[in-house]
Amino acid sequence: MKKLFLFFISLFIISVFSGIIVKAQVNTIGSKIIKVKKKNSIIDEATRNSALENQSYLTFPSNTPTKNTCDTTNLNSYKTTWTVVDYSVTATPQFSSGFVNGINTYADKAKANFFNNTGSNYILGCYIAFSKAYSTTPSKTITVNVYPNASGSPGTPIASKSFTMQKIMNDVNGNFFTEVIFDYPVPITSSYFIGVDMSNLNWATSHDTLSIQSNQSPQTTPSAVWEKQSDNLWYQYTNAASWNLSISLAIFPFVTDIPANANFTQSSTTICSGYPLTLNASSSIQNSVYWLLPGGNPANSSVVSPTVTYATAGTKNIKLYVLGGGCNNLDSMLSTVTVLPSPVVGVSSTPAAICLGNSASLNATGGIYYEWAGFPPGQNPVTVNPTANTTYNVTVTSGNGCSASQNVTVNVNQAPDPNANATPPSICLGSSSLLTSTPGMASYIWTPSGGTTAALSVTPGTTTTYTVATIDGNGCTAIDSVVVTVDPCTNINSTEANDNDISIFPNPTEGNFILDFKNLNFENAEIRGYNYEGKLVLLRSLKKQSGSTNINLSQFAKGIYYIRFIYDKSIITKRVVIY
Repeated sequence: MKKLFLFFISLFIISVFSGIIVKAQVNTIGSKIIKVKKKNSIIDEATRNSALENQSYLTFPSNTPTKNTCDTTNLNSYKTTWTVVDYSVTATPQFSSGFVNGINTYADKAKANFFNNTGSNYILGCYIAFSKAYSTTPSKTITVNVYPNASGSPGTPIASKSFTMQKIMNDVNGNFFTEVIFDYPVPITSSYFIGVDMSNLNWATSHDTLSIQSNQSPQTTPSAVWEKQSDNLWYQYTNAASWNLSISLAIFPFVTDIPANANFTQSSTTICSGYPLTLNASSSIQNSVYWLLPGGNPANSSVVSPTVTYATAGTKNIKLYVLGGGCNNLDSMLSTVTVLPSPVVGVSSTPAAICLGNSASLNATGGIYYEWAGFPPGQNPVTVNPTANTTYNVTVTSGNGCSASQNVTVNVNQAPDPNANATPPSICLGSSSLLTSTPGMASYIWTPSGGTTAALSVTPGTTTTYTVATIDGNGCTAIDSVVVTVDPCTNINSTEANDNDISIFPNPTEGNFILDFKNLNFENAEIRGYNYEGKLVLLRSLKKQSGSTNINLSQFAKGIYYIRFIYDKSIITKRVVIY
């Protein structure tokens, strides 16, 4: 019993009051510090969308016609109709015994303000206008509590938030409200109290200082303020054992009917590295979302339902932040996903390239189960016989159930074309023929001669089939054959005549040329022409004439031709080039 009429009113009258800055609407997510001025500051109405209330008992309006409202309860009254004061326990010297609305010589433990409420709503936090704050031990804490209405006085706290005196001192020195945001929206369906527990502070020994602004009595009648005294009982300020004041504390709750709610689902709690995880926040109450996905791709996202992959194994955090609800408040949800390592697939082809008609062996490593596309499951290695360059795919599964795929390409080299030729393909017994194959091969083996070059001269005694086996630069082999026909030429001398006895001009030629044999004497002669492949393209008989004859091979393909002049018992062979 104690304090009746022991106060002195120290008036902080805001006669020319231009307003205050109210709770800011946060439209993007990130690191933000929002300071709110509490005295002689300017209000920015565009920063909020709330129905400010100035009824006695600081009532949250029960007749709100629409959802998604945000109310900073009684803040408008503070800026427009209140006479803001700071009550001292004693008049002289002022504040020597402490503060009515704070710590004092009577060892009051807590102060709380009553708020009416109708319907289902949520308290997100509040502003508190502390007027004085000091402690020689700044680490001491005070606690802001939400109390249910327990038969007319504060009950057991249903939500709490603690602050160091250093934080309160900084706010007071900067002329800021102290902003309180509870860890979760506090559901309310009836009247409630919000108050400050100061039981960690001590006036008598430490001379800790703390006081909350209020309006001037009797601006709130009956009084909306309760206090917990040293006997741990709650008393209304108008109680005979209290201060006989009809006031309200400068405590302004943020109340909404729909708070933000971060909630999401994930397609799995365990995935394999490199595989997609789908997240879905469509069940959240939100105006905007922001995902933090450390170690993922992407590492963050602002879409409602992103897909993320992880390249490395481990436990990965998934954090969703949302802004939403009537007050566009922030909420978050944390989850994890276990990422198992996918197998590291090794794949090879032996050999890496094959010759047409050959096979390759494909082998995969890195798992316990293998599945090659186009082959029975579980078969490894596999044998392939492609006829062209072909890519094969294998899926490998490891012991943890994770799979990964890899490709391997088998290159197919076409067989070489030896193109065996004999020039001329027909010879008289004792004469020679030039055997040729496609130049540029890695090796040649002629049989039956045993030659190892692309071209060689042979003098068979009888008609003979020559075979060349070639190996190209890729190691591919092929064979081809050519027949050299041997004519006994019994009426012809087996020795070739002097080839200077005839000439060809022009040479090279476009196809028409003159064969000049004026230095020869003969009665009858025969002219034979062969292409490079040894095919007979010209056969002409001659009688002794002027010493030359015109030959036309322009109807044949460009290339090298051999002209053989046979007369009496002699043979002369000349080469002509047609371009």
